[in-house]
Amino acid sequence: MNYSILSRTRGQLSQLNLLGGQIVVYDFSYTNQRNKDFPHAHPFHEFYYILGGKATLKVGNKKLRLKKGDILFVASSTEHMYLSEESFDCEYINIAFDICMNQGATGRSTKEQDDFQELIEDEHFLIHNLLAFGTRHVQDKGGCLKSLDDIVCCLEQSYLGDFICLMAYETCFFLSALQNFSDTVIREDFTEEVYRLSSKRAVPAIKISEYIWNHCEEDITIEQIADTLGYSKRSIQRLLSDYYSVGYSVLLTHYRIAKLKIALQNGTDTLNSFSEKCGYNDTRVLSRNFIKITGMTVAEFKQNLKAHKET
Repeated sequence: MNYSILSRTRGQLSQLNLLGGQIVVYDFSYTNQRNKDFPHAHPFHEFYYILGGKATLKVGNKKLRLKKGDILFVASSTEHMYLSEESFDCEYINIAFDICMNQGATGRSTKEQDDFQELIEDEHFLIHNLLAFGTRHVQDKGGCLKSLDDIVCCLEQSYLGDFICLMAYETCFFLSALQNFSDTVIREDFTEEVYRLSSKRAVPAIKISEYIWNHCEEDITIEQIADTLGYSKRSIQRLLSDYYSVGYSVLLTHYRIAKLKIALQNGTDTLNSFSEKCGYNDTRVLSRNFIKITGMTVAEFKQNLKAHKET
């Protein structure tokens, strides 16, 4: 599994909705070497997930030795330091995040709150259990690694749900991490149940996003979508923001880049003609967006495709 591809998401702010809260992800990055570090603390929490090798982190006055499959939680304002001289062939994922309680439930009716109360309480228990410790590390029971693998596969492909699935897999990572840090018996249905109940609120947002996906290769506007689907412009912005944590223009750009990647892979379109169909007056706009999202130029992407075919 090529975990280095996770670096594409570095610096991308994500807001992941739970039933009774919200996780704000500031950074989700991959590292396989780190030569220098110094004692430091952050105003946010961190997870370290060890993908391979061994690592040593100094947290306060303690040295914590981590091995493959370990996940470490470092609470905000906790001084820590990565000891590169004691970390051998180490590759790891570092996630910087905050947890906001009761924010993800915005817009849910009182009846829905009552229906979900048991799950919300379970979720809050897991969150409080994690935050009760300044530092703690456990061995992953498999759920976190599976979610990381799903994220990698998602980044390697272009299909409907490319951006949406990425956020869903990140959410699954956090749900698995929360359960790993709990001493209680893991509920195997917890993640599935969260998404089953959340899906009731997803129908309008998914309807809008599917329309954007199907028409993103055209010169469409949010006003045209509002007229066609019978929503107000403001409702579309709110629905997309509440469900996907991004606005219309961001989602449209991600979908266009996904469609362009498919066209380049199949040899059915070029950057210039695709840009013209989308209504861009300057091809450089789409080219810059391609670099921002994929981390490479269109030419580099095509070279990678050619190299892959030759191998």
